[in-house]
Amino acid sequence: QDQQDADSYRELLEDVEEECGKHGAVQQVLVPRAADLSEDVKGRVFVLFRDVEGAGRAHRALGGRRFFGSSVVAAFWDEARLQQLVGVCAPQVPPPAPAPAAVAPTRLDVAELD
Repeated sequence: QDQQDADSYRELLEDVEEECGKHGAVQQVLVPRAADLSEDVKGRVFVLFRDVEGAGRAHRALGGRRFFGSSVVAAFWDEARLQQLVGVCAPQVPPPAPAPAAVAPTRLDVAELD
């Protein structure tokens, strides 16, 4: 059962990264799984994009679509609130190689899948 859960989780992360990557460079995919999380984050998937343009394209393209049997509700979260989640998320899909310093984002932008 644990292996099946781990495989399903890994598949979710990979599928979300692939689908969101069609709209912009994905920096990281986060899925909060800790039992003691607040209700406002349970069952959500957070996608960090390298820039606001990619996050905006994903927000427009994915909002209202069905993904893994659920409707996607896309929203932006601020960086401070997101950073609180980073420590409580299970291991994520490794981020791609860093962008050159000249184009590195100054903040993280997120589109949320629910």
